[in-house]
Amino acid sequence: MKTTLLMAFCAMMLAPSISYGQTSSINKFYKKYKIKNQSMNMTVPGWLISLGASVAMISTDDHQEKEVLRLMKGVKQVKVLMLEDSKKLKDKHVEQLFASLRKNSFEDLVLVRDSESRVNILIREDHELIKNMFVLVRDDEEMVMVSMKTKLTMDQINDVLLLMEDEMDIDIN
Repeated sequence: MKTTLLMAFCAMMLAPSISYGQTSSINKFYKKYKIKNQSMNMTVPGWLISLGASVAMISTDDHQEKEVLRLMKGVKQVKVLMLEDSKKLKDKHVEQLFASLRKNSFEDLVLVRDSESRVNILIREDHELIKNMFVLVRDDEEMVMVSMKTKLTMDQINDVLLLMEDEMDIDIN
């Protein structure tokens, strides 16, 4: 009986670390760079995002805005980290982060490069749901990292992108 109780206690203590294991590399990266000078960071809980989206939905008549706000209700948490001087961001740390994310079932969704900046968007899916979305935007002057826990489908994201396609004159296919 004591052995069973001890095993149950150990399982309860390990459960939080197991459930957050897929994003431990993001948390490590976030903690490393949030203490640097010239950085701004915040974590926004999902209930606050949902509340804000609901209030904003009441105040708009635009169909496109309402679809985006409806999509925001599927976001459960957002972490944002901004560095004003991206030269403090070491390339090897970024490469290690991406390698760790890919090892933990993240897949590249979007990669955009030009002469001055890079945008990476990675997602982690579980049973047709996007559980995590990670965005990293870097240029010579600043860096923005956004990590989201979500409950979204690719169909929901595609619906919003199709609505935006005509508005922004872009070709998604």
